[in-house]
Amino acid sequence: MASCPLLDVSPNDPPAAPPIASSLRSLATLAPFGNRSNEIREADLPSIFTRIIDGELPGRIIWRDDICVAMVDIRPLNRGHVLVIPITEIDHWTDLPVEVATHCSIVAQTVGRAQMAAFSPARIGLMVAGFEVPHAHLHVVPIDHMGHLDFAHADTSSDPADLDDVASELKNALDEMGHGVAS
Repeated sequence: MASCPLLDVSPNDPPAAPPIASSLRSLATLAPFGNRSNEIREADLPSIFTRIIDGELPGRIIWRDDICVAMVDIRPLNRGHVLVIPITEIDHWTDLPVEVATHCSIVAQTVGRAQMAAFSPARIGLMVAGFEVPHAHLHVVPIDHMGHLDFAHADTSSDPADLDDVASELKNALDEMGHGVAS
């Protein structure tokens, strides 16, 4: 198997954030993908995710590092639904630099382990849809059946107190795993 410094761990090691030293917010260009331009441009207006990341709007952030954040979804598909969002505002996940996509996947797996510890679902679902907000993000969802991945069943009137409880439970689980990284 080829060695990858971002994934240089044994299967039994707990996940750790990869050693990416600098923020990737200032990315300017990438190789062309499909029919889209070869430039990744900042949006005319920041996405709602960027506004939450920058502290302009409130959010229940359970993980924050130089590359991404993870926050409780306010329209959960199931209790404990979390979004992993790169700080760099790029619309299509396929346009993310491989280092950012890999890091987000590692964070999603870590969050998934915390969800398993906190909520004991049958599985953790991982999905990229990309239609809701034009800012790449991964859905990490505790699931007991496939219906828990259906956006038609999203809770559009979730209880803010329960979302706060979910955030607290996940932060506690992450702390117990040695990943106390939320602000």
